[in-house]
Amino acid sequence: MYSDVLEDNYIDAPHSLGVHLVCNLFWQSTLCDVYCPWLPDEWHQLLLDWIKYILHRLLKYQNTRNVKDQLDNQLTSLP
Repeated sequence: MYSDVLEDNYIDAPHSLGVHLVCNLFWQSTLCDVYCPWLPDEWHQLLLDWIKYILHRLLKYQNTRNVKDQLDNQLTSLP
């Protein structure tokens, strides 16, 4: 039954089988890609790496210069 429909007219085969095309407006948008929401944002990763680097350098400086109390006092005095 289905092979006759597919062989005779391939283009009308889905319509004759009761399958209708549905057009969703979001499928045409490049901002709404359903295959891409779990990919990490590059800027977010760069910012996190930058913050980790700065904190690491700050802690290293703090330990080598032994200025923990001075830095704590300055940070707590910020509004």
